Amino acid sequence: ILLPVVKIDRDRVLPIFAEHTLMDDFGEILKPKGKPRMRVGFFLGCSTNLIYTNIGRAVIRILLGEGFEVVIPRKQGCCGVPVFTSGDRRTGRELALKNIRAFEPFALDAIVTACASCGRALKTDYETILGFRKNALGAKVYDLNEFLAKFAKLKLCDNGQNPIKVTYHDPCHLNRGQGITDEPRKLLEAIPNVSFIEMEEAKRCCGGGGLFSFTHYDIAKEIGRKKAGYIAATGADAVATSCPSCIMQLEDVLRRSGLPQRVVHVAELL
Repeated sequence: ILLPVVKIDRDRVLPIFAEHTLMDDFGEILKPKGKPRMRVGFFLGCSTNLIYTNIGRAVIRILLGEGFEVVIPRKQGCCGVPVFTSGDRRTGRELALKNIRAFEPFALDAIVTACASCGRALKTDYETILGFRKNALGAKVYDLNEFLAKFAKLKLCDNGQNPIKVTYHDPCHLNRGQGITDEPRKLLEAIPNVSFIEMEEAKRCCGGGGLFSFTHYDIAKEIGRKKAGYIAATGADAVATSCPSCIMQLEDVLRRSGLPQRVVHVAELL
């Protein structure tokens, strides 16, 4: 059973756990070719570490290719927010403190995450969970799109593949939670052989909402059905987003709607 604490619809499309965790497949400190430009921590998050390891591999490849040293602290874990907001505040605080202590020893210039929910958690939610007036960890945290837009020198090459049309879904925790909307679009528009198409209501919730789609699946399906219609109307080959939770929800609603669009993380396209 994937999530024994919630009821799961038998017909729901769900991903399976990866054979190896992302952390198992990489060392703690990864060096780029030449002198590193910056030392960057990578906060994996549960979904990237346990399920969507392909996203994590893409992030690592991008960061190393850009000349950043990548640090993946072994003692990091769940951001703690799902536990905290479900009512187990003690464990939520313990997880938050565990992550702060996991990253502290490495003297990092920045911390990057490819999960919109984890990014918001580290940047702002830890202040609520732990009662901090200033969150030293959060001050270094960047969403991947935000980090690349600010620090990368991306030189994207035509890889010879057929052109594809891509639309973009704004995760709530990236758009409303962090105010990041332009950066992922600019990255997508810069990729050769990618034709970016804006969908209607791109900033409308997909219905995922973390555990919401598991505890209120009937409502989540209806919200997702509307989003699937907006995606289909673009005629895109794929829909990109920046949140593993949204990816899980979008894959389910698109398959249920009989639509062919692939769901990808921006990092995978890069």
